[in-house]
Order: sequence, then structure tokens, then C-alpha cells
Amino acid sequence: MNSVMPAVLVTNSPDEILKRFGGELVTKTVTLAGGAGDKVYDCFTITGVIEVIGLWAVFTTAADMTGVVNNVSFKFYDGANEEFLTLDSGTNVSGALAGAILCKSLVAASPVAFKNSDRCGVIENARDATCKCITLVSKTGATNKIQLEITQEAATSAVLKVYVSWHPLSATGTLVAS
Repeated sequence: MNSVMPAVLVTNSPDEILKRFGGELVTKTVTLAGGAGDKVYDCFTITGVIEVIGLWAVFTTAADMTGVVNNVSFKFYDGANEEFLTLDSGTNVSGALAGAILCKSLVAASPVAFKNSDRCGVIENARDATCKCITLVSKTGATNKIQLEITQEAATSAVLKVYVSWHPLSATGTLVAS
């Protein structure tokens, strides 16, 4: 199930609080399946110029994550060109359990941060506790997407819910689940 912020916000609802504090929340459910190799999953489609306030994913199920599942990264793709939002060599998430989280942290040269759900954990920006927002500028006339890229084994089976909080920076700035 994918979700979009409702047009009419209920006072003090999670959506209204998020909007009040700088963004809209959009989600996309991604199912990891379909054999071994490099896989790219379209998460969000973007037009215009937007600012991403947060980008993260939570494993809702992890039926088979025992094999090597690595090179997890987020990237921005316009159909011909790609810009990695996290380190392109990715992060190893082998053994991920339901409740484990991936999130964009620091600069694009940093790997996606990963914490498993088998113990408590903290992900923080070691250089600055403030938000490291990302400005994305779409290619005119192209389909621009935020994608999740993963190298997986044949038996990999999991479901992730990918979240993005964002707001427009141009009159045409939009973001929707792909």
C-alpha cells in the first residue's frame, strides 16, 4: 500500500504535524523478489525542484535475508543519468529482520545507514545534528525517479516500506509514489 498526505488534514494528526514542521510524507511499498543480481526499484516520481527532508525505509517483513544482500543505495534517475543520494557501493543488509531501518544520512558519499531490529540502535549525523536536506532538480521532459538499488541473492524475500518527507521548491515541484 502506498500513501499520500490527505487533502484535508485533521488537526494534530501525524500528517498535519509533519506538514507543519516542514514537509509532506509519501510512502511506497517495495517487495524484494525475482532472483539474483542487481535490482532497481522505482520508489518516487519527481517533477520540478523539491527538497527532500528525510529518506528512509523499514523492513516490514524479511522472510529470507540470510544470504548476501548488499550494495543497498538510493539514487536519483532521469531515464539516462543517475546521481547517487547515498554511496553507490551501498550497504550490506544481510540478516535484516522485520523492523530494521535504512536511512539517508550525511552527504551522498556516505553509505545508507542500517540498523537491525534485533537490538536498540541510534542513527545520527556525526558532524551535525540538524537535517541534511537534499535538493533535487528534475530533468525537463523526463521521468525523474528516486530509486532503491540492491544486489541480492536468488532466495531474497522481503518487503520494505520506503518513506520520503519533502516539500516543493518550485511552482512545478511534485513528488508521488511510483
